[in-house]
Amino acid sequence: MTSTSTARMLSIGTTTLRRIEGTLFEPAPRQGSRKMRVFTPEQVDVLRIALREQSRLDHKPELVGLEELAHRAACSMQTIRRRLGTELPAGRKLSQGPRAKWGFTPREASKIVAWVKRHVRRRRRWATGPRD
Repeated sequence: MTSTSTARMLSIGTTTLRRIEGTLFEPAPRQGSRKMRVFTPEQVDVLRIALREQSRLDHKPELVGLEELAHRAACSMQTIRRRLGTELPAGRKLSQGPRAKWGFTPREASKIVAWVKRHVRRRRRWATGPRD
């Protein structure tokens, strides 16, 4: 199997596969005149296990996302995001950029929900209709 097909099977990019070569797994042998990396199915299985154990590339389904956490706490995501790392546990940043995804363990999630319900004051929305 080539590096492209291997990367697709592992749900990672070919650049990532080249970058972690030699650190998480032994360098793949190269074949042909173009010196392409060739992987066996056994190497792919070993690589999958190494990715799960030693890196953050494997998605952790047990983590609770920020959107779900805000829904549980009945507040906006911004309310929680402002307090991360100071009053609330920092969590794990799963992606980068302006729309970064955050993940929290179930224990952290329950602490955050309890803290928000206890400390964040909610504004009452009054009816705007005519009073009788």
